[in-house]
Amino acid sequence: CLCISMFSFQFIQKTFAGNLLINSKSFNPVAVFRAVIADGTVDQEHTKEWDVMSVVRDSEHFNKPKTELKAISTNLQEESFTIAQIEQEHEKVKSGADFPQYIQAIKKLGVEEFVTHVSDSHTQYYGHNGHQLSSKAKYEPLVVAAVSHKKKFTKYLKMHQAGQTDYLSFCRHCAETGIDRWMVNLSLMTCSYYDQKDQLILTESIPNSELHYGQFIANFLTNNSC
Repeated sequence: CLCISMFSFQFIQKTFAGNLLINSKSFNPVAVFRAVIADGTVDQEHTKEWDVMSVVRDSEHFNKPKTELKAISTNLQEESFTIAQIEQEHEKVKSGADFPQYIQAIKKLGVEEFVTHVSDSHTQYYGHNGHQLSSKAKYEPLVVAAVSHKKKFTKYLKMHQAGQTDYLSFCRHCAETGIDRWMVNLSLMTCSYYDQKDQLILTESIPNSELHYGQFIANFLTNNSC
């Protein structure tokens, strides 16, 4: 650590106006300055005085504009998700019973919405600040029926959510019953199914945790009984 004078120590406390607690006179001021800039609590009116402090002036981190440093820090904190990360979580999905856990996992990665196409399961993922990625096809193209059959699809969906079918079987059932795609909104925690005519066939709520999944299935079966 670098030892600094009592004057500098008091200066730092005053500059940060109580937004940062410093309980030692022996620390690394560069690290402290970087952390405060990243947090957005620095008083921009005092930043010019930093140039007279050698520990700041000689640091490579402060030879760039301070606003640029803040932008770099923000980008690091909001690192975008990747297709590899999402597919790693999707590999854990064996049936519809695993779907809520999968949603929670990719939500933590930063996914805000995604659209999966039944024809080959390629998916568009949308995140913060316009971040967007598309995955590749997962299987040979399926022919999606031109006419949708909600009652039959609902039956297949119940089976899948109960863990009776795997992912590929569910996609085949979707194609058979005219489901073209499903759209998941991770803010509203909903999954909506559409046909090729862009008509909404069904919207369901996604449970927030595995603990509530049993009740979710019970409610779904009650509200969508054939």
